[in-house]
Amino acid sequence: MTEFVDGNRISLVRSGVEYFPELISQCDAARHEIHLETYIFEDDATGRAIAAALARAARRGVATHVMVDGFGSQDLDRSLVREMTEQLRHHVHDEETEQFPQLRERIPREELVRLREKVDTAKKLAPTRAHPSAPNTELFHKLAGPGVGMVDRLRDRLTNRSTG
Repeated sequence: MTEFVDGNRISLVRSGVEYFPELISQCDAARHEIHLETYIFEDDATGRAIAAALARAARRGVATHVMVDGFGSQDLDRSLVREMTEQLRHHVHDEETEQFPQLRERIPREELVRLREKVDTAKKLAPTRAHPSAPNTELFHKLAGPGVGMVDRLRDRLTNRSTG
């Protein structure tokens, strides 16, 4: 049996009446990542409310991933898919055209280069797979993160998984 880790919780929801508002609330509370897998995603008021919550999360910098079943959602209006994709593109465009230029104006080039080197080093050490059961603490990330990343990269090589 899987052991539970402190800081997690399970909420039982009995129907869409409870589920969809909770899903939207969780999207609005997300800080790092959202991974949503669903069999059916409809272009209706509920689907659009969920799409809006996902877009809000993406604008906050939350990595947002959605997987929709091609059979269960085969009637999904492609305009909603385009709209969600455009929301994410707008977020990236905002970073590239507004936020990053402001950083370049305010931070000396040498400091930006130093920060970039730190990011590159962190990427080489960081895990390549999600570990939702791992503690979300600074101490854990600093102590165990590099080891977890090394094991992830070994698994990636053994399974021919691309890590980008």
